[in-house]
Amino acid sequence: MLAVRIEAVSLLASVPATSLSPEEQQRFDRTAKEYVEVQRFNADRPEGRVTLGAFYAERNEPAKAEAEYQAAIKLAPRSVPAFVNLADLYRGLGRDDEGETLLRQALAIAPDNADVHYALGLLLVRDHRLPEATTMLAKAAVLDPGRPHYAYVYAIALNSAGQSDEARHVLEESHKRHPADRETLTALITLARDVGDQPAAAHWAEVLARLNAGEGPDRQ
Repeated sequence: MLAVRIEAVSLLASVPATSLSPEEQQRFDRTAKEYVEVQRFNADRPEGRVTLGAFYAERNEPAKAEAEYQAAIKLAPRSVPAFVNLADLYRGLGRDDEGETLLRQALAIAPDNADVHYALGLLLVRDHRLPEATTMLAKAAVLDPGRPHYAYVYAIALNSAGQSDEARHVLEESHKRHPADRETLTALITLARDVGDQPAAAHWAEVLARLNAGEGPDRQ
């Protein structure tokens, strides 16, 4: 079925060609052509262009990906996903200066979008502008408390800035909301150990061990 083949191509887009046999590569190429044709059918919608851009990005075809994202922005100048995806593409190409411009444009369009704050925060971390980065990451964590990873990254930035107590507090609050998140627990263990708080490190290690043993998340 076409729908199944299209879904398979989407899932396999990031698989390196060198890992496929010649016959598998031929089948993939045929179905990839179908995939592109389906997305081209929606070429008058920014969502279709963003989807196709993401596909080309996964296939390591940055020029094609860039063209699709730019086409999406031209179709819908307020399409935040197109700005964010194009900025991420530029990150991989070492063009963070252009990426920052895009993300700040997206921020002006959608000032309450957690993804934009998060992406811009990471860019600022890479550029060693930690105070501004921390502000952006904090906003992302507040705007989308349903994503524990945002709180985790914010906490790591705080710890890097020498604010270990505040970082631990952020993680503890996130743990209350997401008691089964292992990334949060692992960070709590590490940060407690790093400051010599062995009782806290042991406590969080025990919580993680119980979770890994299938005893359910800690609700303290």
